[in-house]
Amino acid sequence: HRKVAEYVDECRRMGIPVLPPDVNESGVLFTPVRTEDGGAIRFGLPAIKNVGTQAIESVLSARASGGPFRDLVDLCRRVDLRVCNKRVLESLIAAGACDFLPGHRSQLLAVLDEAVEAAAKWKKEREDLQITLFGFSESTNWTIEMPEIRPMTRMEMLEHERELLGLYVTGHPLDQYAGWYEQYDMLQIHQLHELEEGSEVVVLGMVLSVKPIVTRKGQQMGFLEFEDRIDKVEVVLFPETWKAHSRFVDKGIVCAILAKVQHGDEDVKLIASKLFAPDDEALHARLRGGGAVRRP
Repeated sequence: HRKVAEYVDECRRMGIPVLPPDVNESGVLFTPVRTEDGGAIRFGLPAIKNVGTQAIESVLSARASGGPFRDLVDLCRRVDLRVCNKRVLESLIAAGACDFLPGHRSQLLAVLDEAVEAAAKWKKEREDLQITLFGFSESTNWTIEMPEIRPMTRMEMLEHERELLGLYVTGHPLDQYAGWYEQYDMLQIHQLHELEEGSEVVVLGMVLSVKPIVTRKGQQMGFLEFEDRIDKVEVVLFPETWKAHSRFVDKGIVCAILAKVQHGDEDVKLIASKLFAPDDEALHARLRGGGAVRRP
C-alpha cells in the first residue's frame, strides 16, 4: 500500500484526480476515465477489502450484460448474492463504490438488508416461474424508500476508505498542511531512511495507535504508530517525553514530532523529544529557522 499511496500522492501533485472504486466504472485494474474536468484515474474493485475475485466477476459480468446499475436494488438483483453477499455489498458501499447510485452512503447501508431481501425474493419467484410477464416487468422497477438520516461526515468517509482501501482516496486529514513541505523544506516519513543516524527531524503526521508500557524501573513510556500521506513510522516516547505529552497523545490526532532518527535492521524509528500541535507558534518558529532537518 505504501507504493500505491506514493503514486496517488504524485498524481495529486500533478493535478490528476484519483477516484475511489465505482461499481459502474471500475475494472480489475486502475482505469483512466473521462470526467467533466478532463480525466482521472479510477481505483479497481480488487482494491476493496472483503471483495473477492468471484464477487468482482459477478459485478463486471452483470454490468457487461445489462449496462450500468441504476440503484441499489438493481445491483442486488443482478449480481450473484451467493458470492456478492451482504458483507461484500457493505464494503462496496462504505468504500465509495456505490456513490453514483441514488442515496448517500449512510442511506445505502441503512436499506441494504431490505434491498438484499427484495432481490432474493425476486430471484426466487423468477426461478420458480410463479410470476407473469406483466408482474416480472413491474418487479424490475421496485424502489426502496431512503430514510432521512444524516450523511457520513468527511472524516467518517475517509476512515472507511482507509479501512477498506488501505489508504485515504478522496482526501486526507493532512491535506490542509500540504504546503508545509515546500515552505519549510520538510521531509516525509518515507524519506527518513536517507538521513544519518542521530539526525534531528520534525515530521508531520497523524497518530494511528498509542501503546503505553511500563519499564522495568516502573516508569511509563509509550510507542506511537505515526503516519503521513504515504508511509508510517514507529515513534518511541521515553519516560520523560511520555510524561510531558501523554495527556495530549491520542489516536487520530494530527501533530508534529521533533525526534532523532534511529536506524534498525530493516526500518527507521524515531526517538521523540517533543510533540507540537500544528498551530503551535514554537513549532513554526523552529521550522522558519530551518529546523525541519538537522544532521548530526
